[in-house]
Amino acid sequence: MKYEVFIDDNPSYISKRIFITFKQDGKRWIAKPVELTFEEMKSGEIHKPTLDIPDADELLEALAIALNKAKVQLPDKPFIEGKMVATEKHLEDMRNLVFKEKK
Repeated sequence: MKYEVFIDDNPSYISKRIFITFKQDGKRWIAKPVELTFEEMKSGEIHKPTLDIPDADELLEALAIALNKAKVQLPDKPFIEGKMVATEKHLEDMRNLVFKEKK
């Protein structure tokens, strides 16, 4: 089974339209529309998952590809990458200070 996800980002729509398809036995299949409705989550209650998907890793990979094509970026990624670069630079500066002083 090969999942494909398509994100329709047409500005004339109020929301983004997401289509989930897969190919199997030479045919293409599309997921039926899902209406997301929300209810209060009360402590101690057991809830069914919103989605229960076989071969979820393949679907998540297809979703990640679609998000990338739609240029959707995780909000924390640039922050984390910036912090990592700053930390690496700081460590390099500290190494330079310590090893230069010992010489």
